[in-house]
Amino acid sequence: MAPSHQAQSHLHFRDDLDIRLAYRFVRDTVWVAASWYRPGGGHSPEEIARQYLSMVLDGISVRT
Repeated sequence: MAPSHQAQSHLHFRDDLDIRLAYRFVRDTVWVAASWYRPGGGHSPEEIARQYLSMVLDGISVRT
């Protein structure tokens, strides 16, 4: 069994999500950021990672 399916079967990932789509989402998010990031730019790698993780875990809409 592939590691991603092992993680899903051990309840590390939600059962209602297609693990292949989740993998592609994470892969492509990281890949695209790597293509535009420039050292010394407006955000540090840590800040980009923090904001990306916040968007994934908390969403992008204002909480009411």
